[in-house]
Amino acid sequence: MTSLKQLFEKQQVGFTVYSPDCTQSRLWGNLDHAIHDATGFRVVERHWINHDVNSIARFYSGEEPPPEQDPVEGAKKYDSIPVEDVKYGHLVVKLFLSGPALLTFWQGDNVVETLLALKGATHPPEAGAETIRGRFWCDNGVCNLIHASDDYAEAERELKSVNLLHLLDREAVSLPLIEPIAAPEHYVAHSGICVVCDLMYRMTKDKAEAKAVKLPPSGDAKETNRTLRAYLRETSATFPSLAPFIDAYLKGDLITVTGMLKEMPVTRWEQFVVQCGAITRYKWNEQ
Repeated sequence: MTSLKQLFEKQQVGFTVYSPDCTQSRLWGNLDHAIHDATGFRVVERHWINHDVNSIARFYSGEEPPPEQDPVEGAKKYDSIPVEDVKYGHLVVKLFLSGPALLTFWQGDNVVETLLALKGATHPPEAGAETIRGRFWCDNGVCNLIHASDDYAEAERELKSVNLLHLLDREAVSLPLIEPIAAPEHYVAHSGICVVCDLMYRMTKDKAEAKAVKLPPSGDAKETNRTLRAYLRETSATFPSLAPFIDAYLKGDLITVTGMLKEMPVTRWEQFVVQCGAITRYKWNEQ
């Protein structure tokens, strides 16, 4: 019997974490197949992670995490931060408090380094077209689908931080890949700009001039941004009453966008992901 720990010590097993936004868009199987097709790695263990504010701090802090706090009260703090004080890190915490994340162990040679490269840059406009974050309609640096460790020391620290080192004692057994869904045509829940486009369509669909958004089947992040930005510009010209919101979003004006969302028909998740898109919109605008 070969344990995951034996493979880990030989640097032949590593893991990815599919974050809660991946669950919102139901893309676990699509990422599974993308990773397997690109690397030939096999899945040898899975485990769901349910984070609280303390485990998030331990997992994502490269230094000594802050003192433990009451999980319920800690979570409430992130819902009460004034919008003018909201930072990228606050939204990352809120993402991982929003639902479970899927930990997947992969077996193969140079697996940690390979998974790290395949993950892609944090911000989709900086991610290569062949990476996960450069594909799959990603548009922001918070809801970017996947985490992979920087190296083996970090992978070990991360497992320890969520009390999952015991998983390495398990036998490495091949597991099936999750079945992918068909390429979304109109909507993905993890893309801020896509949610904005869908919201604009919902608010105008009774008008003769309204058009539904069409996602590029490639999923390419840059192509998706060009396509959806053009859609929003066209919508802005056709429906001038929506122009202030569209302009604020494309400029990355988080405060204005958040204020206007209060008067719009959006779910709690949609408001969150639009904020994620707005706060990292500057990365697209730098281009």
